[in-house]
Amino acid sequence: MILSSCAVRGSASDQSPLSKPLPTAPSDSCRDGETQARGAVRGGMVATPDPAATQAACEVLADGGTAADAVVAAQYVLGLTEPQYSGPGGGGLLVYHDAQTGTTASFDGTVYAPDDPEGSVGVPQTDRLMDSVRAHFGTKSLEELTAPARTLSTDGFEVTARLADAMEARSELFDNLPKAGDTLTNREYADHLAGLDGTDNPIEPSDPLCVDYQGNSVCGPHSTATGMMVVGETLGILDRLDLARLTPQHGTARATAQHLMMEAERIAFTNANTWMGDTTPDYVEEIVTGEHHLDAAADSIRQKKTLRGLTPEDLHGRSHRYEDSEDQGTSQVTIRDSAGSMASLTTTLQRSFGSGEKENGYFLNNSLDNFSSRARAGEPNHRDAGAHPRTTMSPVLVFAKGDDPLMVLGSPGGRKIPSYVVKTLVGMIDWELTPEEAVALPNVGATNRNSVYAAKDGREQARMRDLLEDWGHDLEPGSYDSGLSVIRVRDPRVAGAADPRRDGSVAGFDLQ
Repeated sequence: MILSSCAVRGSASDQSPLSKPLPTAPSDSCRDGETQARGAVRGGMVATPDPAATQAACEVLADGGTAADAVVAAQYVLGLTEPQYSGPGGGGLLVYHDAQTGTTASFDGTVYAPDDPEGSVGVPQTDRLMDSVRAHFGTKSLEELTAPARTLSTDGFEVTARLADAMEARSELFDNLPKAGDTLTNREYADHLAGLDGTDNPIEPSDPLCVDYQGNSVCGPHSTATGMMVVGETLGILDRLDLARLTPQHGTARATAQHLMMEAERIAFTNANTWMGDTTPDYVEEIVTGEHHLDAAADSIRQKKTLRGLTPEDLHGRSHRYEDSEDQGTSQVTIRDSAGSMASLTTTLQRSFGSGEKENGYFLNNSLDNFSSRARAGEPNHRDAGAHPRTTMSPVLVFAKGDDPLMVLGSPGGRKIPSYVVKTLVGMIDWELTPEEAVALPNVGATNRNSVYAAKDGREQARMRDLLEDWGHDLEPGSYDSGLSVIRVRDPRVAGAADPRRDGSVAGFDLQ
């Protein structure tokens, strides 16, 4: 998807104590995604699943905004143009690296359970999350950052085929069903954004969880209720299996790499769907980053043969029941500003259009359905007032040796998110692929301990599927358009890509 140029907006205001306005770029400065894929940009960059959101964030960066400012602008546009996936009625996870202070922080803006023990709607957190990251690392006001979304809400935006299909799938929620190419307005949403005046209860950032992979540090949310637990454990296992030797250009080698990734993800999901949400440090220390466990898990994987009868690890004599998870409606924003700050935000309503309940022009989530139905009080992922349900969202930042920023990425996709993130990391780190090449890799992975999938992407991938099935994998068919976006840093250049299979778009600019 190719974007038009960015228009420069007015001067920054409401400057936070931690951030300073960045240099501005001239009008018509943003370049299209094809150019960035070749690594021609020396300024800021944005990648999202939606062109309008990418355009809005590009404008903010070109006007000297930080990555924090740009992520706010992008999210509020996504809440309008992709209302099935995210919005003020949901929540999200954000990891942020501030280049000025050297701070790397994680913001848990997922919804939590109210005092009422019934219902599926969690307390929405998106507005609180956006204002919190803006207050910590931004330079612009909410009025400035919501302006693109407010303008689109009143002037109208073009309906994509994906939105039209999503509305048709839940037609009971709508009086009229638009077609792709129609123009929609949402004045209620504009009024909601105009009324935002910040939160008096900001989300406090925490240290991220960082795991080692091939000498790099991969950092994501520290909460045990997130998909970072799957990503972290999977990478710890794969770090012991030398995927660099299995070049993706060779058919059997690529199938072998796909097999190893699926097996590692199956092991990680076996533990995650048992221990995610554990309030003790045991899960992270003994399983996700536990050297003894990771060694044993890697040793258990066999080439060309699937594991059978996977069972979760016990923790200090504690055992717990395995229960599959479910996520559907998610979106992603990936940003690097001209000063080097990076933001990865994954947001969700859980199901497409969430609970189906609508207020102020947006839909409310149904994320409380992610609590374990069989968990008892005191057990992981039990529904208690104030508790956050588990989620597979996995926004990550990657730092090379010496803590130099290397890449920022994340993906929508529900239970497939960890595998989308892992295949991209393997592609770019082990196989030294460009962002565009890594995103274009066929989507293959596990979604729980017994479910695996492999996209049908032509004759070559059909051969890979045949090999995987010969080795014991029962593959779910499908196209699996991830929506993943990634930005790679090789100072002074940055390069990015967003999955074109989900209207992905990238925009960036050179500083003059």
